[in-house]
Amino acid sequence: MGSAQTPEAPAPTAAYKVIAIDPDGDLYLHVLDTDAPSTLWKFRVCSAALRRRSPVWKQMLFGPWKERKPTSSGKDWIVELFDDCPQAMQMILHIVHGNFDMVPSLFLSLRQLHDLLVVANKYDMVNVIKPWSQGWASVAQGPMTEAEDTIKSFYVAWQLGDKNLFAQRLQEIAVLSYIDGKGRLVLRKEVGLFGPKPTQCILEDVDHIGPEDILRTITKIRAKLIEAIIQPVHEDLRARLQVLPACSFNCRPNQDEDAGSPQLCDAAIVGGIHSGMLRWVGSLLPKQHADIVDSVVGLASWLFLCMTNVETIPRHRKTCSIAQKYTNLSINVHVSIPTVVERYITPSYHTYMEKARVKTGLAMKGPDTATYAYWGEPSLGKNFFDRISTPATSMFGAPIPTRSAAPATATVAAPTGSAPPPSTLFGTAPPTTTANAAGGQSWW
Repeated sequence: MGSAQTPEAPAPTAAYKVIAIDPDGDLYLHVLDTDAPSTLWKFRVCSAALRRRSPVWKQMLFGPWKERKPTSSGKDWIVELFDDCPQAMQMILHIVHGNFDMVPSLFLSLRQLHDLLVVANKYDMVNVIKPWSQGWASVAQGPMTEAEDTIKSFYVAWQLGDKNLFAQRLQEIAVLSYIDGKGRLVLRKEVGLFGPKPTQCILEDVDHIGPEDILRTITKIRAKLIEAIIQPVHEDLRARLQVLPACSFNCRPNQDEDAGSPQLCDAAIVGGIHSGMLRWVGSLLPKQHADIVDSVVGLASWLFLCMTNVETIPRHRKTCSIAQKYTNLSINVHVSIPTVVERYITPSYHTYMEKARVKTGLAMKGPDTATYAYWGEPSLGKNFFDRISTPATSMFGAPIPTRSAAPATATVAAPTGSAPPPSTLFGTAPPTTTANAAGGQSWW
């Protein structure tokens, strides 16, 4: 939690709204509307109510700070807050003053819940939302098609203590984030070829995202998964460039002279891998995960297709084809994602969320056993952007056919959250801007 002291700011010359949370209150809170900088919100409140519900307000208002009550008896007690959301502050103030008829009982938008938790956490009073947390939490669940909403949902999970939702969003962010031209992690989300316009969000520019070290955690998860994808490829290339051939075809004397030599088999596979990479992305695969700017999803989507389409000498297909190996690897990496992510959810993360659940009263459900998939099965030539446990529903909201119902000739759609254009996968990524899903709309 940051310092409770408010930054120095010039007195606004804006129009203002006066809201009497407590008509007999002794304190005025001035909050500048960040969505409409020409508007200043003035809340009349009871300082004792704030002191009772928030240790931060207690220190601010009754400690040795500039926000304490003026010594002059005729002067209004005013505290200026220029970095808080006024709508979220209004709801928090209604709660601590007992104006429960002014608090929505069943539904808040994701933005409202996010902003409310930002303010509540800043003043160490998340516990005041306990009677409503269970009903409000559902808005952060389910598919999130926009990058900014995914980040908001992640923060909500962190502050409410929803460890299942936290792990799910961490998965999404880790596998859908790529590195831009300035070395920054960028979450990019899109829905199929005909879905909404892709959105993206530069993670380091997000003020409220979750744990302080979360960018390092996301980087580690991304690196671990990328390494699991590229290491077998480089092992196959090295094995086929050794003096002793990797080819396992048993060439029978006087019967298989026209089958092709082991050296020719190895050369054909190496050439097929390299030519496939050049066709797909215009360059060879880097040896180090740190040199790959693509997202995990973007990398897996093209590389597994590339590897499963490498041709071998016809007579060597049964023993030397690498197609099945990379089909299996694609599936295994998919299945491993929740396990990899769970390893990086540290004990300190669990402790924080346990304490958050005590504050918010959020009832924890059982573990989420669903498997989320992010790219297609290369050998089947079809998409599986679905929750395997509920195959009729895509995790990003679009219905898709079940595996048994999928036509054999279906084509693979572009992966959700695909990375930069192919020509930039290993070079300079395209310029990015921070997404603004709010679009200046009203908080309400």
